[in-house]
Amino acid sequence: MTEFQLDVNDFNDIAAAVNKTGLPSYIVHVQAGQEYNFPTPGREFSACGGQMFLRLLKHQKRISGRRGEDKRAIYYKPSAFSRIDTFSDEIRNMGYKKLAAQMAATGPLPFLT
Repeated sequence: MTEFQLDVNDFNDIAAAVNKTGLPSYIVHVQAGQEYNFPTPGREFSACGGQMFLRLLKHQKRISGRRGEDKRAIYYKPSAFSRIDTFSDEIRNMGYKKLAAQMAATGPLPFLT
């Protein structure tokens, strides 16, 4: 994966929920690929990662139209994501409490256009 994209509308919906509740949100991305398993095609899940929504802002590359669509998307560096196996530690160690405190200190998430 060279970049991750998220529709601007989806970003704003998540930001609105985060701002309203004061609770952090996590994004989990699973990368699926086509694999032929005789006699039918199937899916292979080759990579996945999870990251706190707020971290995406630091890894933003650009906002532009999606190819072949009239929607705008935000493109992020793949480094925005951690390995999925670190997510259970994040929850077990109650990292979301630290994130909620950080969010309270920094103010609401911005809405993008």
